[in-house]
Amino acid sequence: MPLYQAQAASNTPIFSLFPMDPAPVQILNGTEALVAGASSIAVAIAPLTVSGGPGEFITFLFQCPLGIGAGVLQIQESDLYDAAGNNFTSVGFGNPIAFPGVVNAAAFNTTGSTSCKVTLQLRTRYVRVYCQTAPTNPVSCYVSR
Repeated sequence: MPLYQAQAASNTPIFSLFPMDPAPVQILNGTEALVAGASSIAVAIAPLTVSGGPGEFITFLFQCPLGIGAGVLQIQESDLYDAAGNNFTSVGFGNPIAFPGVVNAAAFNTTGSTSCKVTLQLRTRYVRVYCQTAPTNPVSCYVSR
C-alpha cells in the first residue's frame, strides 16, 4: 500500500473499487502518524453504468485498536481528481447540524469500541479520508462497496 499522503508527495497511482470487488481497499494502514491537514490516498470508484447511475453505497471501516483519542477525520469526495486534492469536499452525514460529518471518538458507538463503520450513498468518482485533527493513536481505514 502506498504511504499516507503519497499522492501529493510523489504522484503515486490511486486504487480503484469496481462493482462486486471482494476485498476492501486499505487507505490508512495504522503504522503511519496521521498529520492534521493531510489526506489518505484516494480511491477511484468505478461506476455501475456508463451514465454513472444512482448513488452507490460506499463503506468506510475505521479501526483504532487503542481508540482514536482526540482525532477528527472527515470523509471526502470529488468528481475531478488532482494529486493536491483541490477538488475534494467533505461529506455531510450523521448529525444534520454538524456539517461536514466527522469520525471522532463519539462515532465509535460504545465505550471501548475499537472500530467504526460509516456507509454513505454517494455519486462520486473519488473518495479519501482527510485528517482534520491528528488522532492520538494509530488508525487503519478500509473502503469497500
